[in-house]
Amino acid sequence: MLFLLSPESLKNKIGPQDELSIVLLHTTRLGDFMTVIVARTSTPEGEAALAASIEEARRRQEDLMVFNLEGTQLDPEGAELNGVPVTYRLPDPRNRDAVGDLLDAAEEVDASAVVIGVKHRSPVGKFLLGSAAQQILLEANAPVIAVKSRRL
Repeated sequence: MLFLLSPESLKNKIGPQDELSIVLLHTTRLGDFMTVIVARTSTPEGEAALAASIEEARRRQEDLMVFNLEGTQLDPEGAELNGVPVTYRLPDPRNRDAVGDLLDAAEEVDASAVVIGVKHRSPVGKFLLGSAAQQILLEANAPVIAVKSRRL
């Protein structure tokens, strides 16, 4: 027999002659362990990605990891950004693949989403491969949210 009931209701369902196996499950809210990660740069696209990631983390009730792709701390360190718990990460300076480090960090924290900033590209620019955004889109195991900066 399999029962998906509370312990109180179980005692009314089984008798002393029943064989019983119990499996305990622990439930948590998604926000307890999940993290949104943002690919942060000093460009207008990076600013748009940061703003969108804060809102996404707030909507999901999750923490935010700001991964500074340029290897420098762009924001003042603090425990929160606009009320969202935040941690900061830089790429390994010994490694030349900042995007790879970001993807590793997303795996490490089991990111629920990766937020990136993208810019308008010409038809030739779309043909050329190798951008950081494209690598993240193709290689991330978590859903990727791509945002554009406002055009002036």
